[in-house]
Amino acid sequence: MCVDNTHIGRQCIRKEDHQVIMDMHLYQVRGGKNLPIARIAGSDSIGEAMVGKDPVEGFTWEIKKK
Repeated sequence: MCVDNTHIGRQCIRKEDHQVIMDMHLYQVRGGKNLPIARIAGSDSIGEAMVGKDPVEGFTWEIKKK
């Protein structure tokens, strides 16, 4: 399900986990004004749905020494 006319642009909800997918906007502040410098597409800024998966698979607190 997607909504196009929100205050921050298009937002879609992924049906598998109800995660919102939306574009990310980066700004730089110069002279007290916010200047847009980049836009990252929502599809590029979100990972795959983790429903039914172990989110920390392979994670360890072990500190590897060089």
